[in-house]
Amino acid sequence: MAPNAFFRWLVVCFIVPALPVAAQVRTQTIDLSPGWNAVFLEVEPEPGDPATVFKDLAVESVWFWNKRFSSVQFVQDAVNLVPDKPDWLTWFPSGSPNAFLSNLHLIAGGQAYLINYAGNAPIQWDVKGRAVLTRPEYNSDSFNLVGYYVDAASPPSFSEYLAPAAELRQRDIFELSPSGQWTKITNLAATPVRSGRAYWVYCEGDSNY
Repeated sequence: MAPNAFFRWLVVCFIVPALPVAAQVRTQTIDLSPGWNAVFLEVEPEPGDPATVFKDLAVESVWFWNKRFSSVQFVQDAVNLVPDKPDWLTWFPSGSPNAFLSNLHLIAGGQAYLINYAGNAPIQWDVKGRAVLTRPEYNSDSFNLVGYYVDAASPPSFSEYLAPAAELRQRDIFELSPSGQWTKITNLAATPVRSGRAYWVYCEGDSNY
């Protein structure tokens, strides 16, 4: 085989098979309970404007942590969040009295969100979009609102998943209850990382894990 032909063969074998993964359209199913939910989107909704993404849901508000604005030294309960603050971007439906405060204009994949769901019973929210794979961006010496890509059927524990990262393992991690209260996970070895769920994870120092 000529060198140029061999090179083209390598490109076809190793690069082309990866392209459908980046463009694959799939449906992610996320459990929503009445009250507050911390979710992690693994797909890129198209279109991504909040009014379209949440049009069929009884959503009171959606919150996105503006990590580039400030670090988080303590975890504030969701029920105490105040809109129109620079450390959060928010969206309220058009019928809400707070709709004029909305400054979250795009729901992106690979990101964590707080969703205040006003329904009376738990539902499964099906989100269709392009599958995305992103790396968490951590603020150093700060809590970070992040989610992780894990096998929903057989997820690892937090201890297992974060074992390679000294800056993350055995640090404080909080999960959100429907009442809007953040609760510290006391047994990281026995608690699985849930697919589609977001957590406050403390990062001591810098990390690219």
